[in-house]
Amino acid sequence: MRAYVTWILLALPLAGSVVLWAALFRRRRSELERVVRVFAAVLATAAPLYACGTFAYVSFVAPEPAFDYSFEHWGLLIALAGVVAGFIRDWPSRWYSWLAIGSSAWILILFFLASLTY
Repeated sequence: MRAYVTWILLALPLAGSVVLWAALFRRRRSELERVVRVFAAVLATAAPLYACGTFAYVSFVAPEPAFDYSFEHWGLLIALAGVVAGFIRDWPSRWYSWLAIGSSAWILILFFLASLTY
């Protein structure tokens, strides 16, 4: 797979995180569960940031050693935590909460597929 395709696949959830933070900032006064929503947004932003940082490190600094899947395992854990954080209190009622869950789920799928490679 070409590098620009990977950057696009990783940048889409990152762009979704920017929209998520803008919507959360716009509704900060009317939001009832601010701490839970901000926690879910932080984890939903951490997963694509970690994915982009990891891919940049592997592409430009040093390749990942053979049979060392520590990057993928940490990415799986961060993304899974983002998905779980979206469902902490209740079924999400806001569209930007679903955006956070979708962003983390997308990164979770990408890290899962990356961890299956040999």
